[in-house]
Amino acid sequence: MNKKTPKLSFKKELNLIGFEILSLEELYSRKAPSFLTRSKILQFYIVIFIVEGQGEHFIDFNAHDISKGSIIFIGKNQAHAWQKYRSCEGFAILFTDNFLYKNQVEFNTLSYDYPFNPILYNQVISVSEQAQFESFKSLIRFISEEYALSSYATQQKVLQTLLRTLLLKVHCLLVKSDSTTKKQSKELFVRLQKILDQNIMHTKTANDYIALLGVSYHQVNSVVKQYTNKSLKLFIDDTLILHAKRLLSNDNNISQSAIALGFDEATNFTKFFKKRTGQTPKEFKEFISK
Repeated sequence: MNKKTPKLSFKKELNLIGFEILSLEELYSRKAPSFLTRSKILQFYIVIFIVEGQGEHFIDFNAHDISKGSIIFIGKNQAHAWQKYRSCEGFAILFTDNFLYKNQVEFNTLSYDYPFNPILYNQVISVSEQAQFESFKSLIRFISEEYALSSYATQQKVLQTLLRTLLLKVHCLLVKSDSTTKKQSKELFVRLQKILDQNIMHTKTANDYIALLGVSYHQVNSVVKQYTNKSLKLFIDDTLILHAKRLLSNDNNISQSAIALGFDEATNFTKFFKKRTGQTPKEFKEFISK
């Protein structure tokens, strides 16, 4: 019998703060290898910085090589699992959306913004320049030292500001100066992502999303091709498949997953999933259980 993929919530005793930073060595000692290598659906955000070593990490069922200077971004509701990791040294920063949202209005759509939007930005980046690497390492070490201090009145605000500083430094690496046209196309693409996530269980029809966006099919299709090199229809299918994989990894009942995604029959869901992935839902569940 396959095990369900757990939904990993923030530690109960830290939920009021919504923030934690720990060394990877501490993480390895805290969690059993069987837990670390098993796929989990996050209910918060993680930033991992690799100081030494190399390995492999799975995010939303895709493998990513990691090594010294890698910064890994795992967003809320994404599935992730450690693979080859024991040789890696570094830090993991865990935080909830509420932690960063307080007094930080510009981060209110973090899952769709830098650096946690997996289509617009790479989920693993490499800081190869030594000066940049040392700068990131120093900042993250300082965040760790600040977190370890006895609690004081403004500690949460200080940690919020330091985390915001870290994300802004990442932003400088990822994003060049956008033209007005590029900014508008990115905003339209993000609107589409949000609407898809909210409505994918109700409709898979491209024209329905065009109506919800209130723009022309040509305009939306062009923007999707710009960022994914796929048509709008294929992008909708890809979004549906990702939601299906997350559901399947968390739910042993294929029929329930099919219903949750708006399929009238489990057989239709199975045919769609097999056509788009080359695996049946059952075969996929067997694969990730290993």
